[in-house]
Amino acid sequence: MRNQSDGLYIKVKGEAQQVLDFYGQLKCHPPALARIQSASIESIGEEDLAGFQIIKESPSVVANLILTPDLAMCASCRSEIKDSTNRRYNYAFTTCTCCGPRYSIMAKLPYEREHTTMAPFAMCEQCEREYDDPENRRYFSQTNSCPACPVLLILYTVRQQMVTADQQAIIPAAVQLLQEGYIIAVKGIGGYLLLADATNAQTIRTLRARKRRPSKPFALMYPDLETAQRDVQLKEEEIELLQGTASPIVLAQKKTHPAAGTEAELVAPRLNKLGVMLPYTPLFELLLSQLKKPVIATSANTHGHHISFRDQDVFRELAGIADYVLQHDRDILVSQDDSVVQVTPRHRQSILLRRSRGFAPSVVREATAKESFLALGADQKSTFSFTSSGNLYISQYLGNLSFYDNVLNLEQSLEHLASLYGFSPSHILTDKHPDYTSVILGKRLAQQYNLPCEEVQHHEAHFAAVLDENQLLESQEPVLGVIWDGTGLGNDNLIRGGEFLLLQNNRITPLAQIEPYPHLAGDKMAIEPRLSALALCFDAPGAEALLKLYYSTAEWKLYQSILQGAGYKRQTTSMGRIFDAAAALLGLCSQMSYEGEAAMLLEASAAREPELYGVAGYALDVFNGKNISFLYIIRQIIKDVQQGLGTEHIAAKFHVTLVEVVRIVAEHYALKRIAFSGGVFQNCLLTDLLIDKLSPDFQLYFHQQLPPNDECVSYGQLAWMQLKGKPGEVSVNAKNILNHPINP
Repeated sequence: MRNQSDGLYIKVKGEAQQVLDFYGQLKCHPPALARIQSASIESIGEEDLAGFQIIKESPSVVANLILTPDLAMCASCRSEIKDSTNRRYNYAFTTCTCCGPRYSIMAKLPYEREHTTMAPFAMCEQCEREYDDPENRRYFSQTNSCPACPVLLILYTVRQQMVTADQQAIIPAAVQLLQEGYIIAVKGIGGYLLLADATNAQTIRTLRARKRRPSKPFALMYPDLETAQRDVQLKEEEIELLQGTASPIVLAQKKTHPAAGTEAELVAPRLNKLGVMLPYTPLFELLLSQLKKPVIATSANTHGHHISFRDQDVFRELAGIADYVLQHDRDILVSQDDSVVQVTPRHRQSILLRRSRGFAPSVVREATAKESFLALGADQKSTFSFTSSGNLYISQYLGNLSFYDNVLNLEQSLEHLASLYGFSPSHILTDKHPDYTSVILGKRLAQQYNLPCEEVQHHEAHFAAVLDENQLLESQEPVLGVIWDGTGLGNDNLIRGGEFLLLQNNRITPLAQIEPYPHLAGDKMAIEPRLSALALCFDAPGAEALLKLYYSTAEWKLYQSILQGAGYKRQTTSMGRIFDAAAALLGLCSQMSYEGEAAMLLEASAAREPELYGVAGYALDVFNGKNISFLYIIRQIIKDVQQGLGTEHIAAKFHVTLVEVVRIVAEHYALKRIAFSGGVFQNCLLTDLLIDKLSPDFQLYFHQQLPPNDECVSYGQLAWMQLKGKPGEVSVNAKNILNHPINP
């Protein structure tokens, strides 16, 4: 067997039927972590083959294979580090072929020890025997080590003063510091995590103050599944995710009375879910098993910046945040945050919210384009995607590119992946927004290397992404795309986010939209729900009484004069801002301290309505085939608030109304297939309501392996290119032809 940069080669000797049987069995029942994209078999003549062996790759082979993501600790390794008779007892870097770091430590393909940051660590005699034994589960385990040839731990203060390097004393010392209320930055697989006692209210308040994170929820790491189940409700799908090879953070329903001692309200203020995970490295397992209680486990970074992962930078980056730093001497080459997933409570639809450690950068599908495309996505939830040698790769989540530090991290991640594959793009794809950092970067690269640069409209990229994930790009039936998010520049330069698109005959075209309303105060509107509410209903009866308390006298006078001015024409169709407006009218949130706060509070409020699935939505205005009026809906919300209807009930009615908005457009155009994308569809409640109320009459399609938020845009840009140049004409087979075309 030979593991090469272009795949796995196996030589087998035997009778023809035996070899064919072996080939069939291997394809049908590959190892648990294997993924077969394609396979072939051929006869090579007689050759002496003695026993099983793995040989080194042939030189000068072009890279063309899947990159394995980092893998969570397996059950066997977990058992070994707890077995006092095992030589790896309490060893914090125990791994085997089934688990351990991969992508984050890989400098070159194929995946061999000398191509990783394990290269400096020479194996002891016993580890060498395991590594060379085909019957051992550590056969060719590139991260193999043990206490006799260890990766070493060191505990420092944040001022880089060594506390201890005694390998037996470090973990008990760190546990003691956590018990005393200190905050420790611990080096994981893709970077450092800040650990803090989740049962200590003062420690949580201190961490919030230091991170300038007044209310954004923290993730929790529990010592075991049983402890987690004392705080949250976990069903089969959540348990499978928590214990799987990716081991992401899972958002789970908080119990009415959390019983693990967690300060749940301080961890996730006013929300009905907690983000939970289990220890996914031996180091975390040893720390948590000794601490015996949950900890906050959040990315170690300053506000808005990517996770700290370089040993030489961590003390500077975390000064004033962490008290101590628990480090080890195996380098990390690629930073990765923890991935985040949730499962809808009613219909068990999985929604990926952040795709990073454990998932990235594995291939979602094979590329159909022969050219080498580089797609640079959007800005706020940045990723890049590229095609190379017939495969498609998507980077890990790279954060908000409005922070220069994250731009540098994107460039370094791109350089790293490009060097692994020898990738050189022939085309650059970007968003249409001229001020996006990703667009500026794309144009610079295109100019530097004299490459064509294509702009892809934001919501068309969203639509193409969900279509491609569900193998609908070449659908013979028309597909309605419901693309709802916070913002995206339209082809007409309107700030959009409430779009209904149509795929028909290989073309994506605009179909309908949320009726445009004022886009007030530029980017400020995205963080102040009070502005969204004012923009939508500033002249609606009763609105002033609800909103004026959120403004100073001078502010109220200023914004009223702006909105009433005859020359004010800047508008938006954003569904994200409509969520914000509803939250502000209900008194849930007037100014946000983190992205999505208003929408999350609105969802949490609606989820508390006991008769949720029996609630009737608000009446809709007459649909003219083009615009859906939300002013008509907002005025009904104002009336309900004035009459004292419960917040939970109003929030539930709002969510149900959104389902009816989708229905009215689909029925108007007699479309039976509906695909959903955009950050709004991170909403579990809305997703469940859509499935519950529409699936009997329509075929619904959601993202499968990608988040619906802007992380999918780079992938969608590549998918959009598959439609470009294909022959096709648009002719809507519907009850009503669109008489008022729009151009998002």
